[in-house]
Order: sequence, then structure tokens, then C-alpha cells
Amino acid sequence: MSASDQRVSEKEETTKPEATENTAQPASQPQLESDTNQQQQFLDLERWNALKQQQAQRRIIEHLMYSGKPEDEKESARTRMQHKVKQKQSPNEGKGGKKNKKKSSEFDVEKTLRSVLGSDYKPATNSKKRKKKNKRRKKQNQKQQTTAAPPPEEKRVKTEQERLFRTASNPHTSHLVVDLTKEKAKCTVTGNLNRPGFQVPELQLSLEASSIDSGSRHVFISRITKENLFGLSYQSEDCLNICCAEKHYESLNAYLDAWTVLTEEPETEEKEEGMAEANPEDAEIEEEEGDENDEEEGYAIVEFSEVNNYMYFENDLKLHVSVHNISAGEEDALSYCFSNEANPADYGVLTYLPCSSLSFLKKNTQILNTAAVLVNCNYLVKPETMGSDELSWSQIQNLILEHNDTTFILHSFDKSIPNSRIYQHFTNLVIAEGMDLANVVLFLPPPLTENQI
Repeated sequence: MSASDQRVSEKEETTKPEATENTAQPASQPQLESDTNQQQQFLDLERWNALKQQQAQRRIIEHLMYSGKPEDEKESARTRMQHKVKQKQSPNEGKGGKKNKKKSSEFDVEKTLRSVLGSDYKPATNSKKRKKKNKRRKKQNQKQQTTAAPPPEEKRVKTEQERLFRTASNPHTSHLVVDLTKEKAKCTVTGNLNRPGFQVPELQLSLEASSIDSGSRHVFISRITKENLFGLSYQSEDCLNICCAEKHYESLNAYLDAWTVLTEEPETEEKEEGMAEANPEDAEIEEEEGDENDEEEGYAIVEFSEVNNYMYFENDLKLHVSVHNISAGEEDALSYCFSNEANPADYGVLTYLPCSSLSFLKKNTQILNTAAVLVNCNYLVKPETMGSDELSWSQIQNLILEHNDTTFILHSFDKSIPNSRIYQHFTNLVIAEGMDLANVVLFLPPPLTENQI
């Protein structure tokens, strides 16, 4: 039986009406299965061909990226738009010359990829190019910021008058005054030209007990000499603290006790003895109360050593004091540093150096970081023979110039050097050598003018 006869019979069977619901269907199942298999094979072939076609297109695109010329493309909405953009940009092509012609003749790979892949196309991103662009933007921003920032202010050159040193004022002959109230120290330093030591009235501070002009609440003795202890007995009457080296504590305490015994009135002693004989119990109570009052009102001797070299004075002074031993030997000489803070790096207020050496200053340069430094300057130029606790200007010149924020008060000039020679030496340094000595104060009376002469 041929295929055409089978088809005719199938049509006849389909046209025949169904007799009942329970009638049996014709036996054509193997033929339907063969048809469905053929259709499935046809669909698989079409998919296979589509995949092969896509692979071929991609290979062609990869080949075109490196060689060959693009084929004529059909016009689309995108190509028309690109053509219009090129027409608008055509007037500017003349500026580029040959370079623009070369660029237009080059093959556009991205364009071909977009036309072939369509919406599946994703342009490749180059991370290196992005990094370069970001670096360029950062550099441009930095340049703009630097150009926008105001230029740094130029340091004004000081005049000779501004670089000149200062001297102390002498409202009372040999009594000299250095006014630092308008500077960081915010205090006044006074002293007698013919005696060692200084006074700071704002702090009720006396550096050495050599003065009997005015008493101080706090006395700091650097070394035991007659000149330094000249006014100790007078200043001890209203004093709270008397500071000295540890080795001189006993002798100094005995001296002050003897002074109090000598200066006590005999009438008061007789009255106290009579009261003790009449009422012994009341006398004991009064003695105990008197001892307590003496402890509260009397002075306290504070001893310093190499180990015990720091103390905070809570009673009235409210300052931290650090001590350094300048010359370790039979005659100890102490230097005192006064600060508002406990940190040794922030001394801040005042440093007193009655005598010192260059080696001591180099080892303890932190004591020069105060608002004011009282330092000895015995000579202008270093002589052949000089004491171990003496200094010359030539030795301390560099240290003073380095600490230009500190005011240095130079004292203890040798009496063999006339004041006029000292003034002339320092004026030559300012005028001839151009030094800035605005932070230098000579503890000498001001030079005489022609009218005063």
C-alpha cells in the first residue's frame, strides 16, 4: 500500500462520524510518533545551525578586529543618527588636517560589534585607562587647590631698632627693674646691681636672701655665702618656704633658731614662766596650741638633693619647682626652674641660674624653654683663665639665638669690664653682624645719653 493510499484512507476515517462513545479509535499511533520525531529533529537542526551561525559571526568579528575591511552595512536608525552627528562635526575637521583623515579611515570595531550583537553588546572597560584618568583628575584638583590657596606671608625683616638688645631701668640708682609684664613671663624682675639675687614681686619670690628692702613669702637659696644670706634673718619673719641644698639644712636651721632666740623679748618669756608656775595644766595646753600655730604660721625649710629634686608648692606659690645641681662638690650651687605644669618639658615661667658652665647648659637644654631665663654672663669673650662656673657671651651666643622665644636676662658681668664697652660690643653685633638680640636683656643700668653727660 502506497503513501498516497494511506493519506486517502486517513481522510476518510476522519470524515466518518463516531457511532458511540465506546467505539475504538483507529490504529495510527506509530505514524504520529514518527512525525513528531521528524519535527523534533528538524528543530534540533535549526538550533544547531543558529548556534553555528552565531559562532561563525563571532569568529568573523574577531577576525575583523585585526584585519580586513568592513562590509557595506544596511542603514538603520542608529547609523542614520551617527551619520547626522558626523555631518555636524564635519566643519571642524579642517583644523585637524591629516590626523583627522587618518582617524576617519580607521576601522571602528565597536561599531561593528554593536551592529552584529545588538543589545547583547557590552563595551570592554579598561581599568588602566580609568586609573590614569583618575590620577589626572586628582592632579588637576590639586593644582586648582594650590592656585586657589593664598600665598604664604613673607617674614618681615626687622629693623636695627627692633633687633637691638635691652637694658634694665633704674628708677632708684642701683636698684634695677626689668619689666616683662607685656611678654610671656608676665612678671617683673628686680634686683640690686651691687648684690646677688633677684626678686619677683608678682610671685612673692626671692632668689637669694640678700635683700633687706622687702620681704618675700618664698626664698630660694642657691648656695651658702655671706652675700646670699645677708637678709635671711629679716626675710624669715614673714616667710613660708626657705629652700636650700640638703647638706646645708642643719646649719641653716641652727642659724635661724639662734636668730629667733636672740630676737625674742625677755618680758614675754618671764610672763610665760609665771603662767606656767601658776597653772601648769593651762600652760601645757597653751604650749601645744602655740606649737600648732607656729607650724601653721612659721616658715618651713625645704631641702633639695640630686634624688629629691622636685616639689610642688601648694601654699600660696602654686608652682612646680625643679632643681639641678650645677657644681657637685663642697660648695653646691643649685639652679631653680619654676613651672605651672608638672611636665619638665613645659617649664614655662622662670629659670634661675646663679652660675653655670657650658657643659651644664648643653646637658640640660630643657631648662632654657621658659619664658625668662636669668643666666650669668661674666665675660664678653672667653679669657685664657676662667672659673669652672663662669660663662662668656661667645659660649652662650648660639644657645640664646636658637631660643628666640625665651627672654634671657644676662647678669654678673665682671666688674673689670666697663658698662660702655659691654654696650658697644652688643650694638656692634646688631649693626655690623646683623644679629637679632631682641630677646636679650642686660641687667645693667641704661647707657647715659649726651644730655645726661
